[in-house]
Amino acid sequence: MASNIIYLEGKAIDDETILVPLSSAALLFVVQYCSPESFSLKFTRTNLDEANCFKISRDTLDKTEHVFDIDDEQDCLLPVIRQTDDIWVRSGLCGTIRYIVSQAHFDRPQEHLDDLLLELGNYASLHNAILTFSRISHIIISVRFSTESHFSTHGFRGGSLKACAEVSGWTKLCEVELPDTVSQLVNKIRNEESTVFSLPEDLMKLEWHFLKPPKIHNDDKTKRPFLKQIQKEADNLKTEEDVTEFQYNREIHNPHGVTKFYVNVNAEYETVRSKTNNKNIKSKKEKKSNSVIIGGSDGENVQDISSVNNLKNLLKKMTIDNLEFSHLYSEGTTITMADLILYTNIYHLFESLDFKIASVQHHLKHIITWFDHMTSLPRVHQTAIQCGYKLGKLAKNRNMTSPIEFTVEEGLFEKINEDEMELSRRCRGKYRPIKPDVWSALDKVVKGEIQIETGIHPRGDNTAILWSEVPEGVYPGLDLPKKRLLRKCEQLENLVTAVLELAKPGDVIVDFCSGGGHLGIAVAHFLPECKVSII
Repeated sequence: MASNIIYLEGKAIDDETILVPLSSAALLFVVQYCSPESFSLKFTRTNLDEANCFKISRDTLDKTEHVFDIDDEQDCLLPVIRQTDDIWVRSGLCGTIRYIVSQAHFDRPQEHLDDLLLELGNYASLHNAILTFSRISHIIISVRFSTESHFSTHGFRGGSLKACAEVSGWTKLCEVELPDTVSQLVNKIRNEESTVFSLPEDLMKLEWHFLKPPKIHNDDKTKRPFLKQIQKEADNLKTEEDVTEFQYNREIHNPHGVTKFYVNVNAEYETVRSKTNNKNIKSKKEKKSNSVIIGGSDGENVQDISSVNNLKNLLKKMTIDNLEFSHLYSEGTTITMADLILYTNIYHLFESLDFKIASVQHHLKHIITWFDHMTSLPRVHQTAIQCGYKLGKLAKNRNMTSPIEFTVEEGLFEKINEDEMELSRRCRGKYRPIKPDVWSALDKVVKGEIQIETGIHPRGDNTAILWSEVPEGVYPGLDLPKKRLLRKCEQLENLVTAVLELAKPGDVIVDFCSGGGHLGIAVAHFLPECKVSII
């Protein structure tokens, strides 16, 4: 049996079909995409809401160990991954999928799912602490790795869907809002509640997201090598035939997709003209006998860049702003696990329309463009076929019109635009609460007339801990600089001693957002009769 067991919602309908919610459908797609042999699946039907489920081909499970109709062994929100050594537990769709990608890359490095350099950092100290406390079986630990990447489906610096839904609008959209929205909309379509439906805000939020230019981290560092290469090519332009064959549209291939950008020499020409004339200049491109002509504001032909010298001059004056990247993927210019999750959601939405997506073409133009590009990628296409996705029917029906009509609430895009910052939080950075959630919480405090008072520490001023008497793995000084050590010890003393006063034998104590795990490990040391979960 595989060493990693995935518990997920779902049940078998017959020998050919299984019924699963969107979270399970997305997870199955990712498992099939990454490494179906590395995991064992256990389906549970506990609390399965069949009205919001989708039928999946049982062929999806051909290469994966699986069993149906088990009892829900753990009181966790599914899906859950549990290692056979019973120490590591991961819960939630995004956290589970992040681990699937990492484990699949470990098993199959030649697949290049996660070409990362692991920064040991906190992991090293936590690993030492685990060894120190290997005798303490009541600690449950979940760790997120800090990573740097050349190419990774974990995204830039390993940050794809890393922040939890409580602090990341992007994770919340992918993990909670969009699956719920799509499930509810599909359920209404199935029940024929109406022939006119208003497209929900969460779906339009994704459409608006693709409407904007892609997010590029380290813009200068990313574009500078391409700019130098293009300007180097300019030195080799010698004939008009070279100019004619010059490629303005470029592609960069990686193991799982392609990145595209456009060399916009017209933008450079506009910049030069505007600086010279101190007015806005509009440029146009006209193809005549394989030449490109740039026009001035007066409509006269000003510069023919089919001329070798003219094109050379423009290319030499280019900056990184002249390289315009296409928004092909949900998190920027390369495919990430977020694309795989979203692909599953959008596919099942289109399936509910019998793939007659002409009905939503006007409102979801950019989502459809993204979906088509994803389907064109060989590995995504192969995975979709293996999962029983009806791509042939999609190709046949896509230009047909469904009897269902879709509308968009007036003023919705203006409302979505205000939440742009919340949606953009999808990579590494300081985690902050989502504004709408904060406003909602504060509103409840005010309406409930709740009085907030400052409490008193259960031990008063007696909060000191004799760190010299605790095992090495408990002491936080192993991986902290001296200037932070004193403050860290004071923080731990205040929290640990408060827990010691309040806890009772048999209590379950949860250390949320634990980082290096210092607090949870210290509590576990002083309270061996309690169960401590470090998240």
